[in-house]
Amino acid sequence: MDELQQAVILEAYRLYLTFLKQESESEKYPAYKSLGIAYIRFAKEEKELFKLLFMCDRKGKELVPTLDFDASIELIMKANGISREKATRMHLEMWTCVHGIGTMLATSFLSLEWELISGMLTDVYQGIRARHLSKEN
Repeated sequence: MDELQQAVILEAYRLYLTFLKQESESEKYPAYKSLGIAYIRFAKEEKELFKLLFMCDRKGKELVPTLDFDASIELIMKANGISREKATRMHLEMWTCVHGIGTMLATSFLSLEWELISGMLTDVYQGIRARHLSKEN
């Protein structure tokens, strides 16, 4: 049973990576934003797989960086000329917003239009960015 469960998780993750690739290749959004949009789209379109991958008990488990996590850090570093540490912090802050939106859509708690989601992500990113690029930090 454990082997079957692991196989399902791996296949779900492969599908998630397909969402990331498709969104990135569409070039509809800037590179970093496309990762967030793909995460949210996966949550909206593949609710149960999103729950399986991203709404599970992680207590006692280390956060394992994934391909998109590392890519996100690199994109933030390059776009803003900041350290890995600062970029990681920015991404974690941004990810909580993206995950919140994804969770609301995956659980049908709230329905949001893509234009609003896009605007929300821009607003949050710009706020986080301004804070991290200020001279105080």
